[in-house]
Amino acid sequence: MLLFLKVGVLLAFLFTVVSLSVLVFRTFSFGKSCLHSEPCSKGGKGVLYVLGRGMMPWEKESARKHLPTYVGGMAYHLGIFAALAYLFSLLFSIEFSASLISVLRWGVAVGFLGGMALFLKRILLPVMRKISCPDDFAANLLVNIFLVFTFIQTYSESFTAFYYLAAIVMFLYIPVGKIRHCFFFFYAKVLFGNPSRVMSPMLSSPAKLTSKLPLRQSRKLNGLTGTGLAQPNLNPDPTITRSPIRSR
Repeated sequence: MLLFLKVGVLLAFLFTVVSLSVLVFRTFSFGKSCLHSEPCSKGGKGVLYVLGRGMMPWEKESARKHLPTYVGGMAYHLGIFAALAYLFSLLFSIEFSASLISVLRWGVAVGFLGGMALFLKRILLPVMRKISCPDDFAANLLVNIFLVFTFIQTYSESFTAFYYLAAIVMFLYIPVGKIRHCFFFFYAKVLFGNPSRVMSPMLSSPAKLTSKLPLRQSRKLNGLTGTGLAQPNLNPDPTITRSPIRSR
């Protein structure tokens, strides 16, 4: 029975990897967007920044203004990584020391507390509840259940079958729900850190900018003929006009 479930976990994980790979290849069909400013860096420096210092709260306004949520999210994800490490140690018969299992166990426990705090925040805060969809709750619950079952399994091997079942359900859900951000988070960060992979060079003139737009929108953006661009009037009051932006 356990062997059958173990194979099921591996197949579910393979399904996740293949599905996410297909989603990545589909993004290549979107084409390249145009850069309208020079990148601050090229190559690996940008990637290192977005995956390192750029994730720190003093670099992110949203994190800096919501430190408890930031800390809870970090704890949640560290607990998930600890649970996955323990799961794969069982699947591939890798023996962890008792001290390492103890560290993973408490990492999973702290992660579960962080996950439950975020889940309750989504339920109790009216603003969060209004912008949430069923997938937000389902994804959180599935991962929380996986963390709880991981914690229990570290104490009781008789719980292994239920643990494998929880892992199978979670892996099957990853490609169709928001949990897939666990993969696309890193993929997107790499693209943001090295925009030349997904964006064409910066446009050098207003003519090139308007040539990329639909005809009607291009006409709206064109200011004095041959002199530059008229700034779009974003003010709802039609009596207030804005000065044209001259090209260099």
